[in-house]
Amino acid sequence: MDLLQGTPIWDRSRGQARFNTATYCAVCPNAVDRKDNVDVYAKANYFLSTKRLGSHSIVAGFDYFNEMRENNQNSSASGYRVQATGAEINGVDIYPIFRTGTTTYIEWLPVFEETQGNNLRTYSGFFNDVWRLNGRFTFNLGLRYDKNSTFDQGAEKVGNDSAFSPRLGVTVDLKGDGTWIANAGFAHYVAQFNTQIADAASAAGRQAPSATTTRARA
Repeated sequence: MDLLQGTPIWDRSRGQARFNTATYCAVCPNAVDRKDNVDVYAKANYFLSTKRLGSHSIVAGFDYFNEMRENNQNSSASGYRVQATGAEINGVDIYPIFRTGTTTYIEWLPVFEETQGNNLRTYSGFFNDVWRLNGRFTFNLGLRYDKNSTFDQGAEKVGNDSAFSPRLGVTVDLKGDGTWIANAGFAHYVAQFNTQIADAASAAGRQAPSATTTRARA
C-alpha cells in the first residue's frame, strides 16, 4: 500500500466513492493557489456656475485594476488517480480491489508546466460633466478610456487593447414645473478580461489531459 500514498482511489462499484486520500494536493513542492486583486482609484470633483450657460458638476479620475491568479492544479500528491474495480470494507479499514481486464483504471495527471501567475491589468481614465443649462434642460456628458494589458499563467501576453466609451444623456422638464420629465441617453461600455478567457490557451498550472488514462491489466 506504500505505493498508493497520496493517491485518491475511486470505488467504481459504489458510484465512484472516494477514499485513501483527499483530492488535490496542498503539500506538493509546487503547490500554490493564490488569488488577489489590486485597485487604485482617484477622482476629483469641481463645480462651476455661470450666468449664461448654467452650472457644471465635473468629475474626472483614474482607475488602475489588476486581477491576479497563481495556481498549480495538482489533482493528487502522487500525480496519479486510480479507479478501482471495487473495495472491501472491514470496520475502518478499506481494501481496494484491482481486477484484471478493463475494470481498473490508472490515470497519470502531472502538471508539466508550472504557473508563472497571470496578471489582468486595466488602466482607465474618465471625465463626466452634469451640465444644468437652465431650469428645463440638463445634460450628462461623459467619456471613459480603458486600456488592458493581460498576461496568462504562462507569462504570455494575450491582451493588449483599448477603447473609448462615451456617455451622453439629456433630461427635459417638459412643462418647467417638474410634472413631466423626459429622459434620453446613449452609452457604450466595455468589459475587462476574466481569468478563464485569459488562461484558455495556456497549459501553465494545468494538469495533463485525461487522455493519459491507461487500463490496468495483469
